[in-house]
Amino acid sequence: MPDFLFNSEPHLSPAQLADVTGLGADMQRDWRRRGYIENLGTQSDKGRWLYDWYDAFIIYLMRQMYEGGCELSRAQLFAATIYEDVLSYAIEARFPGKVAPRCRYHHFFKDPRGRVEDGNWVARPFNSLESGKIRSVGFLVDCSGLANDLPGKFDLAIASLNNSIERDIEGRKG
Repeated sequence: MPDFLFNSEPHLSPAQLADVTGLGADMQRDWRRRGYIENLGTQSDKGRWLYDWYDAFIIYLMRQMYEGGCELSRAQLFAATIYEDVLSYAIEARFPGKVAPRCRYHHFFKDPRGRVEDGNWVARPFNSLESGKIRSVGFLVDCSGLANDLPGKFDLAIASLNNSIERDIEGRKG
């Protein structure tokens, strides 16, 4: 899948992806075999997998949630839901005043009308824990906390994303 977010080409080898995300090559193969990252990465003509920054970011978020006790199938769904909010906080932390962060928290809980096994999870975004919106058991994800914990290896990709946003804003003005 082309990386329209960071505009990066697949260039990270499995070893480099492991260095950036903390997910070792053996676990990458296992997650791919089990279908959790089947839509991430590009397989070269020689059969070797390469990853772009978007792939690395999603895999990093999945790993963080998995290590926090979330099942992989849910971590995959949750990462796809929160990545833009995490990125907005990451940009704001590195380039204050450039981007208004969107939503700090996401509360994922089982839809009472469906079974969890069917993937019936609902995400409720909100910005304050004092709002009293958490009334059911589920997973609470702090996008600001995830953004602050991003390894420095993502800094260049985040700076590139910030530059793209600035160019887009300038283009709209002119």
